[in-house]
Amino acid sequence: MFQIDPSGNEEVKVSTVDHWGGVVGHVDFMKIDTEGHDFEVLKGAEKMLREKRITAIQVEAGMYPGNNCHVPLETFKSHFEERGYLLFGFYDQVEEFFTNEQHLRRTNPVFVVRR
Repeated sequence: MFQIDPSGNEEVKVSTVDHWGGVVGHVDFMKIDTEGHDFEVLKGAEKMLREKRITAIQVEAGMYPGNNCHVPLETFKSHFEERGYLLFGFYDQVEEFFTNEQHLRRTNPVFVVRR
């Protein structure tokens, strides 16, 4: 993980969820865990979200205002609600491990399409 070509340059092919949505049609469950870039992935899933072709989506959300590594839960919640999704549950709750402070650092919320 996190290995880069010794030259410092590495070619990476990028696609979008919407591109693959044209191939698969519908996704029952999607888990996004891109180390703080989950919202960027969602930008590439706009068509599938608006058409409600993803039933449930799990993301990695920051819960503590001092966590600059993850997208805040509130950002995800408003984004999904605007597209007809509801918060279903929280999974994998992780405490602050960098500073040992007693607060929730991140969690993996699941959002489901409103039927």
